Amino acid sequence: MFRLVSLLLLCMLTVVGCTEWFQPGISSRQRDRELASCKADGYRRFPVEQVVVPHPVHYEFSTRICRDHRDQKEGKWHKECTYVPGYWMSPSASVVDANSDARDAVEDDCMYRRGYIKK
Repeated sequence: MFRLVSLLLLCMLTVVGCTEWFQPGISSRQRDRELASCKADGYRRFPVEQVVVPHPVHYEFSTRICRDHRDQKEGKWHKECTYVPGYWMSPSASVVDANSDARDAVEDDCMYRRGYIKK
């Protein structure tokens, strides 16, 4: 479960990282200046606040992953399954920035107020 959540977060961050602000008639240099100003405002209002998020001991349930596979010799399709047994995950912790969402919201609001849209 933790791996799935981590993978989903990574995918979301990748998608979010690809957005770009756009306003007709504004150069990329001007946009970058205004974005930097909005980011600075976000950091001023919501500075980085690192918090430790504990991940308690938990059990990862067993899984069975199946896929269709074509036999090279006979050309027939058959289902090939892999079984991963369940296991206990040790306790761990990660450090996150508690203010990152609020800071991003301030940045977005600032850019929208200046007439930009996300592409």
